Amino acid sequence: AQLMRALTAHFRPGSYDLIRKNCNSFSDCAIYYLLRKRLQSRFSALERLGQRASHELLQKFTQGSYVPNKAAEAYKVDDVLRAIDRHQE
Repeated sequence: AQLMRALTAHFRPGSYDLIRKNCNSFSDCAIYYLLRKRLQSRFSALERLGQRASHELLQKFTQGSYVPNKAAEAYKVDDVLRAIDRHQE
């Protein structure tokens, strides 16, 4: 229940994004909340690329199938981790 309270505001329904904010993003934050460790980088490589890549590059990479979710546009995992730290103080 505490985990859900800490993360719900950051992972609202409709805010999923295949590249920028996906299940690995949630897992990274949940692991950090529970263990103060981060998801291994090999599991979050796509998210890191998605945060830095242009829309055009993402379209090339996905052969035009990627549609960004505006609700995930401002998502930054570091912001969530800072919020977790504040929540657990």
